This record gives sequence, structure tokens and C-alpha cells, in this order.
Amino acid sequence: MELNDLPEITNDIGGESKPQKKSTVLEEPEDREDKFNRIIREQALKNKILRYKVTFGQYLMAYDYKIESLEELNYEQLETLLMEIEICVSSRTSSNMTSSYYLGAVSMIERVAPILGMNLAGLSQSLTESEQIKETLAELSLKYDVASYTKPEVRLAYLTLQSIMAINSINKKKQQTEQVLNGRVPKTTVDEFKDL
Repeated sequence: MELNDLPEITNDIGGESKPQKKSTVLEEPEDREDKFNRIIREQALKNKILRYKVTFGQYLMAYDYKIESLEELNYEQLETLLMEIEICVSSRTSSNMTSSYYLGAVSMIERVAPILGMNLAGLSQSLTESEQIKETLAELSLKYDVASYTKPEVRLAYLTLQSIMAINSINKKKQQTEQVLNGRVPKTTVDEFKDL
């Protein structure tokens, strides 16, 4: 649709209709360098959008993005589309992040509990398997999802820290098990259970 195809704006006060003057905006012709820079910026956005489509296509299928018609979009429209896609891709992990934050906090409580004289061993495992907890975490994720765009750098740092904590816990348990298996059994224990 061209500018000339749009209806004229009228001022209908008191039933009189007076067409307003058409304003002619003279645009300066784009010089070669400006055009080149504009094309580079637009192409960079198109490439990023296409890379998102290739990498996260399964998440974007639920949305009605016209990724095939990128050539028809101007720079601002491309920029807006990219932001929407980034938010869409980020939100795919928000429910996982909600669960991770919650279970990470529970795991920390489980580790600190002995200091308070409590034995909460198995709490995080029990809560992980609870359907009610899963449903409630999904509900919380949906409730706070819109306002909780998390930058990929923050998600990566959190996931890395979470992996470090999990590997540390596994290695500590493995080391404790090896110490028990490689340790000496007291003679009294051997004598007590030798008939088994």
C-alpha cells in the first residue's frame, strides 16, 4: 500500500468535511555508504533471526512468526521480531529455571539442616518426585513468566553453578563410599558378624 492510497484525513466538525492538505516530505537520497551500512545492519538481524529459527525452530513453531518474509520487513520491524523471538526462546526455560531455583534452594536447606540439628536427607529427592510440587512450580513459572526474561548469560552462569554443586555432591558421596570400602573394619565388628 502506497502513501497515496491512504484516505485523506478530514475534520468533520459540524458536519462540514474539509480535506487537509497533503504534506509532501522530501527524503534525502541515501548515499552509498549509508545504504551499505543499513543493508549490513538489516542482514545481521536477518541472519540472527534465521539462526534462531534453525536452532530453536521447535519452540517457535507455536508462534505465528513470519520468518519466511524477512525481506518485507524494515529495520525496526526486524529488531522487534528479534526481541520477540529472544523472549520466546528465553521463556522456554523459565519453567525449568523456576524448578531449578526451587530445588537448588531446597538442596541447600537439606545440606545446612544438620547444623540446626535436623536430618533432612532425601528431602530434595522427595520433592522432585512430587506431582503436586511439579504442578505448583509450573503454575509459578506461568505466573511470573512474562516479567521474568532472563538473559542467556545469567542462565548459563546459574546452570554452570548448579552443575558444579551437583558434581561436587556426587564426588563427595563417591569419596565417602570409597573410604568406607577401603577402610579397615574393627576387629570387634569382624568377630561379631563372622557367623553370618
